[in-house]
Amino acid sequence: MPKLLRYIALILVVPITVSISLYYYRLNRFYQSIGTAFIRQELSFPYYFKPGKSEFRLILGDMNGLNFQGYTDTLKMPNQEYPDKDSIIVVPSILPYNIDVGLKEISNEDFYLQVANNRSVVIADNFCTSDWGANKDRDIYSHSQLSPGVFCFSESQSRNLDSIIRNFSVKNITILYDTESYRDFIVNFLKYLTEHEINYELVKSVDFKGL
Repeated sequence: MPKLLRYIALILVVPITVSISLYYYRLNRFYQSIGTAFIRQELSFPYYFKPGKSEFRLILGDMNGLNFQGYTDTLKMPNQEYPDKDSIIVVPSILPYNIDVGLKEISNEDFYLQVANNRSVVIADNFCTSDWGANKDRDIYSHSQLSPGVFCFSESQSRNLDSIIRNFSVKNITILYDTESYRDFIVNFLKYLTEHEINYELVKSVDFKGL
C-alpha cells in the first residue's frame, strides 16, 4: 500500500509541477512582451504606458487642444521602441483633438470651444492648488462663458490625470509646448505639480527627441 500511495503521489505531483512551471513561464513571457510595448488604456482620454525597471516618466503632449505638434509627436511614441528599463506613460491629449483646428488660424469662437471640455471648463485651471480660487480672476474668464470649474477637480479629465500620476507614482513629467502662450496657459497645472513635488521639464515641441 505505501508503494501504491507513492505512485499515486507521483502521478499527481508531475502534472501539478508542469502546470506551475507553465504558468510562470507564460507570466514571464507576458512581462517580457509588455516590457518593450505600450499598453493602451482609456479613462476620459486615452493614454499609453510601458512598464520597465525605472520610475515612471509621464510625457504630456497637449492640454488645451491647440498644442498641435506636441500632440502629434506624443501620438507617435507608442509606435516606437524603447529600452526595457524605461517606464513611460504617454498622454497625447487631455481633450478630444480636432486635427483641422490644429492646422489653421481659428476664430475666437472656435478657440473657446477648443480649449475647454464639454462643460466649458479649462482643464489646466481645474487642478487643485493652494490658491485655486484666484484662477477665476484670469482674463480668459471675464470675456467668455469658460470657467476653471465649480470647484477644483470637478472635471473627470483633471481627476483622471491626477489619478494616473498618483497610481503610477510619477515624479517626473515632460511637457511639450508649441508656443510661449501655451506655457502661460498651463500655469495652474505647473503649480499643482510643484506643490506635489513632481519634477517637470518644459520642452519645445520642435526640439523634442523622445526620451
